[in-house]
Amino acid sequence: MSIMDYNGGSVIAMVGKECVAIASDLRLGNQALGVSSNFQKIFPITDRIYLGLPGLATDVTTLKERFRYRVNMYTIKEEREIEPETFARLVSSTLYENRFGPYFVEPVMAATDLIGCLNFAKDFVVAGTASEKLFGVAEGLWEPDLEPEDLFETISQTIMNALDRDAYSGWGCVVHVLTKDQVITRTLKARMDSLSVIQSLLHGSPEAKQSGDLDVLQHSRLVGRGKYVHEITVHRVKPDKTEEYKAAAEKYYVGIKNDSELGTKLSGNWEVIVGEQDTFIHILEIESYAKTDKLLASEKHREAFKKLAPFLTSRTSQLTQEFAFLPTAPPHTEGGIFELRSYQLKPGTLLEWEHTWRAGIEARRKFVAPVGAWFSQVGRLHQVHHLWQYEDLSARKEMREKAWQIDGWAGTVSKTSQLTKFMDSFILRPLPFSPLK
Repeated sequence: MSIMDYNGGSVIAMVGKECVAIASDLRLGNQALGVSSNFQKIFPITDRIYLGLPGLATDVTTLKERFRYRVNMYTIKEEREIEPETFARLVSSTLYENRFGPYFVEPVMAATDLIGCLNFAKDFVVAGTASEKLFGVAEGLWEPDLEPEDLFETISQTIMNALDRDAYSGWGCVVHVLTKDQVITRTLKARMDSLSVIQSLLHGSPEAKQSGDLDVLQHSRLVGRGKYVHEITVHRVKPDKTEEYKAAAEKYYVGIKNDSELGTKLSGNWEVIVGEQDTFIHILEIESYAKTDKLLASEKHREAFKKLAPFLTSRTSQLTQEFAFLPTAPPHTEGGIFELRSYQLKPGTLLEWEHTWRAGIEARRKFVAPVGAWFSQVGRLHQVHHLWQYEDLSARKEMREKAWQIDGWAGTVSKTSQLTKFMDSFILRPLPFSPLK
């Protein structure tokens, strides 16, 4: 084992549009043994300079104090704040002075190696035990000229994704975004050790059981809003029993909505008019997984469902989560039709798909905003759903044609289609009791 890996830890820095970001994990370890979950690896030098120091913990502490002393002496002597390039050369010369007995750290400002060779980057730099994972994810997510919030999202997704694939890094991370006017610092939760990841995947961690949210799952944490559970249920009805079904469905779903103990709301209820005929789609918004358990175990509502069941030929359900950048629209009555588009993704592509679609959705927003967007967590996996609302089919055609003329949308469709195995599109008509109309 390299001495650089002894205490673990990773750092990444990214360049945006008139801003930069730097992030690190919080773990301090003795090889595989965890020692601390709040070990600082990024240090403010000035308001414009932050330095990341992954490596041997004793050298990190020593260098932090040595750089603080040298910067203070520079400020006193020169009577001005040290410039970023000057500080980079100070770091370089400090490491070079000790090249025959080097400090076992990989400083990240731009980036310097053990003997002080400067390496300036125009996109991103990585260091630490998860550097290979960081580099691979960053290559796929980083884009030029990212705004501060987009840069934060990109660097957060990159480091969180990489940390869950490195045994010597993790236990949360801290992200600093530096702009001309301010420094934004945010701390993100992550796995606490490899065992907790396995427990969470199989059973749900103790924290998730208590809060009712399985937000430790990798992709869910990175792309999901994490506030509610959305159940999407599809009922296929006997063709000659659709009217009886509608009446029974209204009693069943309104009963669930009015039960205050369940913490459940109706997002919407629809009938498919183009696509799978005699099919009805219902979306419930549930406060947590604990409330979901309560709904599934409710004898009262199970009895109510028995009055609806004779009209069905089959039914399926999924538990899904909203995408973080697109919360479900509140109840409204605007009229028209809805379109539900469902995408079956290739396994392992959700993160890339979300990043690509989020970047391109602004082209569509200029004409029509999606009502909601969800990704599956239980049921058929690797599936994504979008819900749109239009005045009619002619308006739908017009809006989609306009979107193709906007820069960015064609590229989004091209990239996401490569990540998709197949897709479906259904035109829906809201039922009388649906909150979304």
